Amino acid sequence: MTPKFVPALTSLPLIRQGKTRDTFSTKSPDALLIVATQRLSTHNIVHLSEVPYKDQVLTALTIYWLTNVLAPAGVKHHLIAHGGAIYDYLPKSFSHYPADLHHRAIVVKKLDMIPVEFIFRGYLVGSLYKDFHVKGLPNPYGIILDPDLPLMEPFDEPIFTPTDKSETDVPIDAENTEEKYPEATAVCYKTFLLVRDHLRKLGLELVDSKFEVGICNNSGQPIVTIADEIATPDSSRFCDDAKIEIGKEPPWLDKQIARDEAERIWGKGKKTPLIFSPDIVSKLSGTYLDIFFRITGMNIEEFQKRYMQ
Repeated sequence: MTPKFVPALTSLPLIRQGKTRDTFSTKSPDALLIVATQRLSTHNIVHLSEVPYKDQVLTALTIYWLTNVLAPAGVKHHLIAHGGAIYDYLPKSFSHYPADLHHRAIVVKKLDMIPVEFIFRGYLVGSLYKDFHVKGLPNPYGIILDPDLPLMEPFDEPIFTPTDKSETDVPIDAENTEEKYPEATAVCYKTFLLVRDHLRKLGLELVDSKFEVGICNNSGQPIVTIADEIATPDSSRFCDDAKIEIGKEPPWLDKQIARDEAERIWGKGKKTPLIFSPDIVSKLSGTYLDIFFRITGMNIEEFQKRYMQ
């Protein structure tokens, strides 16, 4: 394929290039190499600024959730190898690859991906609030909400607001999606609750999160398998429990910092790729590293030394 951005690797065939990750083939026909990058995207636009440590945090945090929280709870996932074990699946000795590749890449099962972003929300905030609720518009998810609900109102149970996987993440009907993909929806709901419960023990709150799911057919029996990144500051909104206040957005511990800054810069003008100020880039990088530490109890270097050598 023709890459949109400079590929993370040149020594392997590029299979797919997303906004922030590149996917490559491996020695195994049933496995892929996913490499996280420092690219930053908001509002479906990839910006010109990159975020230091972002690739390492997203990779390590996904490994943490999959191996420490989801797998013990019986959630099937796509991870095959991480850390130095990824080189067993690559066709050349690792001296031909970037020295830090194993800190920002994982080997995963090749899946038949379901064309849905499975998004669950614990609070009324974000696009559901701004684009529909505050304007009094019927939301496209088919969910009935009390019109008097304020910003950051907690839902009794997480609500399902799926989108398609187009370039613009078009909202789709929740009930129809759950009827079409009942197992995948259930797996993502379970994952949301597992992550949320884990975070609450740490004084953190999972406000919303998106998940991706595929079907693994390697065993002869289709297995619903959670994929992509799990509960990272790119795919989720996090905040401190103690700083939640009805009617106000809390200080965010995730990519929302960049979303807010992009909206401020654009105003009512055209949305174009941005170069963020050094202060915003530094704040964002520091936020990624800080939320990683708060979730895992380790800084990124300690985690890599312990789990990703």
